[in-house]
Amino acid sequence: SVKWLTSIEIVEGGWWGHQMEAYSFRQAEEDTGRVPLTRLPVRALMAPPGCPEFFSRTRVVAPGAQRITGKAWAGAVALDRVEFSYDGGASWVQTELMDKNSPFGWASWEVTWTAQEPGTYVLACRAFDKKGRSQDLASDDAFNWTGMGDTQPQMVYVKVDPKFEEIGSHIDLTAEQRAAKTALNVPYG
Repeated sequence: SVKWLTSIEIVEGGWWGHQMEAYSFRQAEEDTGRVPLTRLPVRALMAPPGCPEFFSRTRVVAPGAQRITGKAWAGAVALDRVEFSYDGGASWVQTELMDKNSPFGWASWEVTWTAQEPGTYVLACRAFDKKGRSQDLASDDAFNWTGMGDTQPQMVYVKVDPKFEEIGSHIDLTAEQRAAKTALNVPYG
């Protein structure tokens, strides 16, 4: 690990070591066109509301106001804003963004989402910095084998169900589990 660095050797020309191999953009495991990651991109993450269902990872909440919190990061660059979506990125609202905890640190953000209607929603968040960088829209074209430098917005499935507050009630998550199994190519049942 680079945190245990004890010496540096100066060599002529370039060098391609483990860190460049491990921390690089690539489209496949053996991609010959790898590009080392030299700077982490702007990023926002959320702490999803509710309780997670184990297999599908769908969160379950009751209708009403949900406080969504998260963190955003842009390295040494100042953050401009963080946006939140409850419809998979079709529309966005600006969150309340606090100050960074240090010059290179994370900043907290929060927003209140009012989930009135029962159903399944896709929550997402994205950050923008003062230099104009932002997170990319979700796309299969931006696939990165290692996930290094991933800039696609975090997306979380949330099921709003009034039965969530009723002790002994049953919430049907069959559709969410089926979708997860399809994505993972696992047989139903």
